[in-house]
Amino acid sequence: MEFHKPPQIKIKGNQNIEWERWKKSFNNYMEASDLAKANDKRKIAILLNLLSEDGQEVMDNFAFTSTDDAGKFDKVMEKFEEFCVPQKNLTVESFNFFAVHQRENEPFESFLMELQTKAASCELKMNHLNHF
Repeated sequence: MEFHKPPQIKIKGNQNIEWERWKKSFNNYMEASDLAKANDKRKIAILLNLLSEDGQEVMDNFAFTSTDDAGKFDKVMEKFEEFCVPQKNLTVESFNFFAVHQRENEPFESFLMELQTKAASCELKMNHLNHF
């Protein structure tokens, strides 16, 4: 059975949101195609194949604590996570959240989704928003 592969992603530049979405798609693909059970070497090869040409270049520059870590899928994913998801400036993220206003003729659902996205990015705990 053939499964939809996640699209290639450019991993250079600021791609925090794209990385998170892509990683979910990648994990779903690995599970659906029964590749999650593959050995680490094969999983790393699949990951690099789907990360575009930049993926190998970026991985070549990772500093692993041991040479064995470069062959461990979980360690490689941790390094890509560190590379793709820089530390957040919560002050700026909070400012962006409080600057959100509903635009004229914007559907409430769209406005609420934007609020939830901004709230997540500044790590606000707003569980009551999930009830809408």
